[in-house]
Amino acid sequence: MPRLRTAIHSARDRGVLPQYRPDGNVRQLVRRLDMLAPISARHLIALLDGLHIVVAPQPSPAPPPPEPQVSPRPEITVRVEGAGGAAVFVVDGVRFARNATVIVRVVDDALAQRAFQLPSDGGGVLRMRQSIPCVSGLALHFSATDGRRDRNDLTGVLWSNTVTHSCP
Repeated sequence: MPRLRTAIHSARDRGVLPQYRPDGNVRQLVRRLDMLAPISARHLIALLDGLHIVVAPQPSPAPPPPEPQVSPRPEITVRVEGAGGAAVFVVDGVRFARNATVIVRVVDDALAQRAFQLPSDGGGVLRMRQSIPCVSGLALHFSATDGRRDRNDLTGVLWSNTVTHSCP
């Protein structure tokens, strides 16, 4: 019996009998191979080598769930009409949510922040005309959001591009 066990382990190690797990019940394996008489280890190895064992294919792992489709990032442009204290900043934006409340954030170089709320139209277009007090020569940084979620942004909100414009 020890030689038979060695032969079975040898066949398993060579990949001839991959589904066999050594559970200590060699007699059960002998019965499954329909062997009633004693057999030499060499004869058993030859017999096992002649077996064509079909291993059931493993199911493919399920594909990962698709990434949620990220909305296209809104985009803004900024221009100045007029000069000095009469200057008006015009912010135009596209790709916002339709008929949504949009927050336009303006931060100056001294990190003072202002926010303006206005609606986008039915096509997701934004237009803001606003006089913003600022110090001549310093820059203003404009960005906007309609509040849509974005898990890739540290704020958790989808922001437009940031446009920097100098104060007139």
